[in-house]
Amino acid sequence: MEPIFAKQTLMIVDPGLRLWGSERALAATLKALTVSWARVVLVVPRGAELAGEIRGDPDTYGPVEIVHAHIGNLHKRGRAAQIHALFALAVLTWKLRPGRIYLNQAGLGRLLLPVARLLGVPLALHVRILEDVPRVTALRGTARAPLDLIFISDAMEEAAGDAPLPAHTHRHKAYDVYLLAPQPAPLPEEAPFASVGRLSHGKGMHLLVEALGQAVLIDSSAHFYGAGVEGDDYAVQLKQQAQPLGDRIRFMGFRRDVSQRLPAYRFMVSTSRYESLGRVVMEAWEAGLVPIVYGASGGAVEIVRKSGGGLIFDDWSAEGLARTLYAALKMSDDDRRAMSAAGRTWTERRLGLNEYRAALSGVLF
Repeated sequence: MEPIFAKQTLMIVDPGLRLWGSERALAATLKALTVSWARVVLVVPRGAELAGEIRGDPDTYGPVEIVHAHIGNLHKRGRAAQIHALFALAVLTWKLRPGRIYLNQAGLGRLLLPVARLLGVPLALHVRILEDVPRVTALRGTARAPLDLIFISDAMEEAAGDAPLPAHTHRHKAYDVYLLAPQPAPLPEEAPFASVGRLSHGKGMHLLVEALGQAVLIDSSAHFYGAGVEGDDYAVQLKQQAQPLGDRIRFMGFRRDVSQRLPAYRFMVSTSRYESLGRVVMEAWEAGLVPIVYGASGGAVEIVRKSGGGLIFDDWSAEGLARTLYAALKMSDDDRRAMSAAGRTWTERRLGLNEYRAALSGVLF
């Protein structure tokens, strides 16, 4: 069967420089997109790690063309940089004449929408960050340039509210694709608990430090993988807070091999207040760990509840977390492995390419 968008170009825009979750989610779908479209062009800032990944492994990602534009870190670069980016994207769109523009992160939506309207190109925005929800729900498509908003979890779609959408603006829910690697062999245990993510207040790592100071967890330990945010002293304060616990807490820094190191733990502790989906949960299942998440953490707790593949603490406090960590340590190895396996099974069934294609049929496929 001929692809729906045969003989047309898909122009993908991703302003990210690092291979964070949104870039990895896009990477998992690129080859499938190159099958549905005659031409796929990825627009990224110079130095984007995703571009290096694609160039280094064309068999995995397919025939993706890469174009560079000054679209990175626009929120830090001021109005002049935004105008320059707007002009650059308009020129690229005019040259490529795409059948659709696909923005992998919705933050540039207000820049791209005027371009799409002017040139009559349909626009799809992937809504991956909670802060972007009020921005994108204020955008409107037109008859010449319809707008598709793609939310990555029920929680994110619910955050947008249930008000009727205007004409030519459409809403979709599609879980990110996650292609599980084979189950790794366990490693000698380094600590029962691991925490992966940037060191910032919203990620809540201080709760884990405080919880490990509770009497019921006096013999337990945790390792933190991740780095602080530039201009934020949270990481410094967190390490000072952890000093009285000595070697029971170790800060491993940003590690590119973290997925290979995870089988040395039993539980992945996600203390985030909110995750739009929670890729760290899937990484836990992939490595054979049981994720522990906050009960109001949006997409993260959503997929844990749907899968039955993790533990939940309902009170965002050290005491609430400590109770769940203590219960986790009391789990038998068989129960722990069964819970992690339930998460893997759910991922295979619900986060595959077939489900993603079906959810976005007529939009990206």
